[in-house]
Amino acid sequence: MNSLKVKYDKLIWLVKKNPWAFFPNAKVLNYLSYKCGKYKVSYDFKKFSPVFVSYLITNRCNLSCPFCIVGSSINVKGNRKEATLEKTKEIFNTPVLKKTLNIMLSGGEPTLVKDLEKIIRYLKSQKRFVSINTNGARLAGGLEGFLDAGLDAANVSLYPENYELLRKILPSVSSKINTKIVKVINSAMLENTAPIEQAIELGINAGCSGVYLQNTFPTPNAPSDQSGNVIYDIHQKQYNAVINCLKKRYGSYPIYWPEVAPLKKTSKNLCRMPWYFLSVDSDGNTGMCCLDPDCNQKSVLEYPPEDIMNEEKWLKVRKRIIGQNAEKDCLCQGCFLLNDRYGSNV
Repeated sequence: MNSLKVKYDKLIWLVKKNPWAFFPNAKVLNYLSYKCGKYKVSYDFKKFSPVFVSYLITNRCNLSCPFCIVGSSINVKGNRKEATLEKTKEIFNTPVLKKTLNIMLSGGEPTLVKDLEKIIRYLKSQKRFVSINTNGARLAGGLEGFLDAGLDAANVSLYPENYELLRKILPSVSSKINTKIVKVINSAMLENTAPIEQAIELGINAGCSGVYLQNTFPTPNAPSDQSGNVIYDIHQKQYNAVINCLKKRYGSYPIYWPEVAPLKKTSKNLCRMPWYFLSVDSDGNTGMCCLDPDCNQKSVLEYPPEDIMNEEKWLKVRKRIIGQNAEKDCLCQGCFLLNDRYGSNV
């Protein structure tokens, strides 16, 4: 249950910080419609629309990490993409996103964006939950402005490159805003758990609300092949031993442990991302999920919701998840979120 506590503590924090969430409004009702809805292959926009958007507001980053799921898309020379307040207003007033409740500002590194405070303030004025996914390198200097704009929470990604910095700044950051550490784990860490322990101890010492561990994504965008680093079902016994050992060591501290990825065919199919999630870049172009990080599908500024949410890729994925087929070319093959209802849901 410690795993679930990471999510529910954040949800409680968000609702307490935003009293409007206790009263019916279009975004909250849309979320409830999604939670109560039936999952079908074809997306029925009349019943509910995406409730969670990862808004990629820049393709610049001040780090270069080997397992970044958008690694080959960042810092591309001659192709800088950056969100502005004006473009953000256009994007989030479209029918596709008008009722989206939860916005995660991502990238690249979102704190590099000039209009970030204005974007946060605008999205908050529309009664939305707004969080940021950051490596934390520039968080301390801009935090007061982000808080003044209404930022709700910070997900801080931990890498070897930023550990020392986070060790210094996270205590002051977490005392002002709900802060969760996000750490990518891999199969090698089942032999040497030191990186996992370091992340947990950092979270405890810095007063963070929890640590969210994420299995490696073998995406085509990663700077190097990560398929050999994924924690698969063949590692289950060893993985369980690590979880049990560290749970005993760290007691009730909230840690989210991801599910293993299915190397063999799985019958669970618990992922819910194709129904609630949409990735959108600063031009309004869309992407599907974490295994499809490129926003190279139809733009919310040009196409109706039904066309965007019922792209052929989406339909294949939904068929795979609800058990209508198991196409080999489906994006879901080998993804750990197939087995993870809680990690893939909001």
